[in-house]
Amino acid sequence: MDVKQDTRSYDWFKFVVAVILALIALWLLLRAQKQAAAPAAVANVPTEAAAAAPQAEIDLPDFPKADFEWNYDADTGLLLDPSGKALYRLDADAGRWLPVIPDGLRAKLPDGFKMAEVDGGWQINGPDGKALFRWNPKTMAWDAVAPEVSLPDFPKADFKWNYDADAGLLLDPSGKALYRLDADTGRWLPVISDDLRAKLPDGFKMAEVDGGWQINGPDGKALFRWNPKTMAWDAVAPEVAVDLPELPKSDFEWNYDADAGLLLDPDGKAVYRLDADTGRWLPVISDDLRAKLPDGFKMAEVDGVWQINGPDGAALYRWNPDLGTWEAIEIAPAVNLPDFPKADFEWNYDADTGLLLGPDGTPRYELDAAIGRWIPVIPDDLRAKLPDGFKLVGADGGWQITGPDGQVLYRWNPETHAWEAVETAVTPSSDCGAQPARLSVGDSAKVLTNLNLRSEPGIGDNWLMTMLAGTVVEVIGGPECVPYGDGAYRWWNVKLPDGKTGWAAEAPIHGDYYFLEPVK
Repeated sequence: MDVKQDTRSYDWFKFVVAVILALIALWLLLRAQKQAAAPAAVANVPTEAAAAAPQAEIDLPDFPKADFEWNYDADTGLLLDPSGKALYRLDADAGRWLPVIPDGLRAKLPDGFKMAEVDGGWQINGPDGKALFRWNPKTMAWDAVAPEVSLPDFPKADFKWNYDADAGLLLDPSGKALYRLDADTGRWLPVISDDLRAKLPDGFKMAEVDGGWQINGPDGKALFRWNPKTMAWDAVAPEVAVDLPELPKSDFEWNYDADAGLLLDPDGKAVYRLDADTGRWLPVISDDLRAKLPDGFKMAEVDGVWQINGPDGAALYRWNPDLGTWEAIEIAPAVNLPDFPKADFEWNYDADTGLLLGPDGTPRYELDAAIGRWIPVIPDDLRAKLPDGFKLVGADGGWQITGPDGQVLYRWNPETHAWEAVETAVTPSSDCGAQPARLSVGDSAKVLTNLNLRSEPGIGDNWLMTMLAGTVVEVIGGPECVPYGDGAYRWWNVKLPDGKTGWAAEAPIHGDYYFLEPVK
């Protein structure tokens, strides 16, 4: 008998499997579409060139330059710094980053304010069009425009202040807060740093005394005074503020940096540091000097004086407590200096600059390492008076300064270690030069070539200025004849259009041309 197999159960099983597979395929398809459509909530964006991949994916413009890594919030279109603060927002229409106006600043702005781009930068203008704040792309903050926001005058400084309108703080270029605005009095008050505040006793007060600011303890005694030059708090009398040892002797007033434990001179240079373990002041080794010292050097106290020794124990530098500087050990083998010039005093050699200093610290000689000789120093005030093209030359075993025409202007005196002017005598006008005079008192004269104006007749330490060719002058005196080289110059007393007076030569010693010509 034929038996027909029942296949209904098998067909039902295949149907169930097909439905399950279809549902799985549908779920995978929906999941893939969702992942493709939804960007990450916050994307870590590297700076500069490393940002190529995210920009390509979400088509962002280049990120602003920064020394940190940006975070881009795709949901809000905001660019965040590492602390999560929003600094820029994306203008999708223009494809640009616009500075964010924080809520704190926005609350202070007048109704009708506008943000506008001016000269390639962003600023916030009031309803009258006047600039209130400008965006600083370096600090990434809005800087108040002083006149419009009615700020008091900024404290004097040799740098440009940055004003943080949100915090009411005045910042130096490094971003350090030095002053805060007291809105009630309209004055700038010194900021007490967190480090210093942590060291102050409970109940301290900041008070104004004799036009300056100081921090007093709960007993009313002054602990710190504000130094407006260094813009730092200086500890008051060691015995009052902190338990400091006696200050080194000096002819100026020390400034103590309590945060760093350093003793500073009036210029702010660190000269001593406090060794808290021994309670003593130790000389500071500057970074410049430290870079020149050999590996393994040591600072040691020898016979009550500090010195720096090399790894072999040889002394390299000794501390001069009178000058507050390190001095190279005289003619130490490692330095290989030539013999010092003869003198009735002790020379000080500055190894950093290669200068030989007198007892008063004035540079007298500089080391020419190529030839191993001491060359006289031309001080700045003398150099300013010398004509262009002067030369320092050795002659007859000594040194002299000559002008561009070879005339000797100064000679070095090795006994006084100073430059001495070479005097020139005045001779009658009739003995002057080969060129006849064409000028007389009362004439107007035109300068034919750039010509030096001097305070008196002759070439020496008397230069005033250089008159440009084409200048018209009035002859008010002269002539005077002054020998020079193998001849003499004829000098006229002249007055410039601005009223300045001086002496100028009419013609060269040799040749058939003139420096000045009469104006008819």
